Amino acid sequence: MTARQVKRTQVVADPSVAVAPGHGGGLDRYDVAILHELQQDARLSNTDLAQRIGLSAAPTWRRVRWLETQGYIVGYRAELSRRKLGLDVLAFVRVDAERNNGESTRVLEQALRELPEVISCHYISGAGTFELQVMVTDLADCFLDTNVLLYAVSTNPAEADKTCAARALMQSADWAWSAQVAAEFIRASTSSRQPTPLTRAGARRWVETWMAFPMAAVDGALVLEAVQIGERFQTSHFDAQILAAEKRMGCATVYSEDLNHGQDYGGVRVLNPFLPSP
Repeated sequence: MTARQVKRTQVVADPSVAVAPGHGGGLDRYDVAILHELQQDARLSNTDLAQRIGLSAAPTWRRVRWLETQGYIVGYRAELSRRKLGLDVLAFVRVDAERNNGESTRVLEQALRELPEVISCHYISGAGTFELQVMVTDLADCFLDTNVLLYAVSTNPAEADKTCAARALMQSADWAWSAQVAAEFIRASTSSRQPTPLTRAGARRWVETWMAFPMAAVDGALVLEAVQIGERFQTSHFDAQILAAEKRMGCATVYSEDLNHGQDYGGVRVLNPFLPSP
């Protein structure tokens, strides 16, 4: 072996000056370190990056170029503050597709792709379900309490005016509700105390129809927040859960016949849609 051959072998074997990092199809610890640092701050200068990974500037620059050309680094992006942009709500939405209808699923997928609010979409093949990550300014303009839904489906002539008001509100507003409201609706609408109670199947159909609107889940965090709201404003726990759910959905107004009309509950204003116009 000649002296030149020995020197070339030493250069290639020294990772600090390697011309072809990842030779052999893999990444070494310097490559991994570069990827880690650039994920934390893609605006690092080459000098700063070299200092962080323990190499000199020239081989660091070559390694970055190699990682780019080999497709390990596919681009550099800015990370934005969604709250500064007014996008206060980050929601996860599940959309069910027709599992046995490929064309329908493709149409739905294309429609989802065209929604600018959807920032990621995953399809669960076995369940035929799309899992969406959605970023929006808010989920709804207002929150509806249970009594609004009950009046909307009422066939009682004595409640005709409230039925019209409830239906007009639900058709014109961008509204939200909660799992608690859905459960209360099913219980109350099927009660024998109603003049014309719904069947359970009938109540379920209404709930399924309204599932197109944003719904707040009742979880442990919401229950605990409701405790604080109830203590602060001296409301019942279930009224406090309505207020907590409304707050979670980012609404400024809750329409309710039960809560105090016009009162502000920590940034949540209550309006009774069934009061006569002044």
